[in-house]
Amino acid sequence: MIRCEDLVYGYEKGPQYRAHGVFKEASVTTITGENGSGKTTFLHALAGIVPLHSGKIFYGPNDITRKMLENRGVYLVFAHGNLFPGLTVQQNLAVAGGGDMELVHHLLASYDAENLSVRYPRDLSSGEKQLISLLRTRLVPHSAILLDEPLNYLSLDRARQVRSDLVDLARHKRKTIIMVSHQLKLGSPDAIEHCVCIDKLVECLRT
Repeated sequence: MIRCEDLVYGYEKGPQYRAHGVFKEASVTTITGENGSGKTTFLHALAGIVPLHSGKIFYGPNDITRKMLENRGVYLVFAHGNLFPGLTVQQNLAVAGGGDMELVHHLLASYDAENLSVRYPRDLSSGEKQLISLLRTRLVPHSAILLDEPLNYLSLDRARQVRSDLVDLARHKRKTIIMVSHQLKLGSPDAIEHCVCIDKLVECLRT
């Protein structure tokens, strides 16, 4: 669970935003809104990348307000992906999965992506890079996952599969998943999925 208490955040020369609320475990929350409305800024504030001027962020019982990203216990996937350029696809996945190659091969097979296993990121299309970055979220131990436009560059069928898998991941592994996305109509509604419009963030998340 991630809890935001009266946050005021934003870059020094940019707009300042406010948020207050709770993201529960075993849930997927989609942040939507107009271009430039601050969706990614909010995600980056949770990750500690955007300056927080006041308020607090808790991850479970722990105050992570002043901690760096690597010490917050959350996993952030940037809009352009999270791959090590000097590692192959299977090596990128193995790093996230603690070296479990059997699990890596099973995961690639579930997306018919075994042919990508020995390629390097430079040899992948934008959609393939995005897919592998998202597959890493299935392997990392973090209980909170932040995704910036995770469905970009994916075909409609693959985007639906990814979204369904994110819901399964949240439900069965008790993950807190927060994603920024414009693509909301990608399958049937699910009881653990929520949608929040960024310009109503305070009202929608307030508990």
